[in-house]
Amino acid sequence: MKSRARQLVEAITWERPVATHPDEVMLDVDVAKVDQAWAKDHEMYIGQGGTGNPKRGAYQGFIDYLQREQPIGMPQLAWSEWNQAIQFTNGRHRFAVMRDRGTKTIPVMIPKAQLGLFKRNFT
Repeated sequence: MKSRARQLVEAITWERPVATHPDEVMLDVDVAKVDQAWAKDHEMYIGQGGTGNPKRGAYQGFIDYLQREQPIGMPQLAWSEWNQAIQFTNGRHRFAVMRDRGTKTIPVMIPKAQLGLFKRNFT
């Protein structure tokens, strides 16, 4: 029998974020691969259980939001050549919670110019 947390994850309806840039496209990415590259961003990375550098209350706030079973905006991220890491424009807490709940793939918004890079490295 599935846990309530697992049922909530599987029931999510993802939607384009309100602030989607016209040069962004949606892509389903491998959570483990993205997480490994994101962990290199020591200033913004959120570790297991909300450790690291979360915005106060945002990690738990998203867990609470999941209980409402409402549509959720896809995280927005990009590859940073500067620090050779994934960087989030929006949605790092959502991503961290979904990772911690065992999600294997997640839809995200990425720059169109990075579509090939993401398909090669993060799907």
